[in-house]
Amino acid sequence: MKNQVTNWMTILITAAVGVLFIVWHNEANLFQWLVRALGIMLLLPGVYILFNSFSEIQGKSVGREKEQEEKQPFTVRRRAAAVSLIIVSAATVFIAAWMLIQPGFFAHLIAYLFAAILLLYGIYQFIVATWLCRPAVLPWYFYIIPSLFVAIGIVILVTPLHTLDSIVTLCTGILLLASAINSIIQAVTVRALIKSINDEAAAAADDDKKLTEGSDD
Repeated sequence: MKNQVTNWMTILITAAVGVLFIVWHNEANLFQWLVRALGIMLLLPGVYILFNSFSEIQGKSVGREKEQEEKQPFTVRRRAAAVSLIIVSAATVFIAAWMLIQPGFFAHLIAYLFAAILLLYGIYQFIVATWLCRPAVLPWYFYIIPSLFVAIGIVILVTPLHTLDSIVTLCTGILLLASAINSIIQAVTVRALIKSINDEAAAAADDDKKLTEGSDD
């Protein structure tokens, strides 16, 4: 049940992002706003982890570990882990701040990020259709959208198309929306196929049971 809720939430979010990209694909400085949004998403957890790591390395306890840390010494391994977290989180905060201050520098890289997302999401959709949907076998047309994801992701990466921000955003939005619709149809189809397989298995089991009872008589 939890997996089904997660799947439907993923579909809804994918559709919502797709619609937003389609609506806003002609917005001026769209990629710069996306860079700022990503910067904020990196900055907040980075700052939290940074302060939390400083408290760890100072031997301060946090949450449920308070009583345990008062009873046992701060080990070298934990101190090394805290130092590593400080370095990583400080680098994250630096990059996030850079993205917020100079979004134009990173805006040129967003197209490559979109291309990578399309490519990886297309591969993920292939895995879902071929493996995660078993024992159901999906018809060939369910592989069209994942194929388009992979193809357009590669095209954006290897051609000058990545310089056309509005085209990249529009293509990404259309594909995300199409993927959400495809996932809904796929979920309904898989459910029907699995129900049919279970019904056939139950019918076969009943037939075997009747044959066994007939032979015993």
